[in-house]
Amino acid sequence: MTLGEALEEFYRDNEVHLSHNSADLSDEVRSFFKSHDIAHVIFGCNISLFGEGAVKIWTIFGTSLGFWNHLSDYKKASAFRLAEQFIWYQELGNALKLFL
Repeated sequence: MTLGEALEEFYRDNEVHLSHNSADLSDEVRSFFKSHDIAHVIFGCNISLFGEGAVKIWTIFGTSLGFWNHLSDYKKASAFRLAEQFIWYQELGNALKLFL
């Protein structure tokens, strides 16, 4: 399977949950999220809170994007809405899973 095929499968499997492909987003934000989605495919991470955390760790420490650029791009895309759905101790618990 090629990366393109795997990305298409990822989009098909998660189309109900992915809103960042909407037409009202800038090309810059859409490009950021496509890269983010490719990281999901490459690292085999789902879109659960744990999977999202793992992708963030890989993106921040395993790419040239780094922490501040990552944070800036998320802010541009108003992507922090997802985090508002979780209670602080759920986030803490999942963060600990990433490092243990």
